[in-house]
Amino acid sequence: MSSNNTAPLACSYYWDGWVNAPGRGQAWAVGTVTVPADQGRAGALRSVVAWLDSQGCTVDADAISLTRATTPLTQERG
Repeated sequence: MSSNNTAPLACSYYWDGWVNAPGRGQAWAVGTVTVPADQGRAGALRSVVAWLDSQGCTVDADAISLTRATTPLTQERG
């Protein structure tokens, strides 16, 4: 078996948690994040917190829950 897949390895996570949204107060937020595999959970959490901050939300990183997203393996047929 051989592969020509040169895509970098990445990990995806589902996330959820309570955030403080501007003008709305506390809100439940959910989403997905994908980071390079070598960044792991810590990189995923940093990305989520940075994105929420860019949206004007404030959040305690401890309030965010991460769950590894799984993707079924596929096989190309030629």
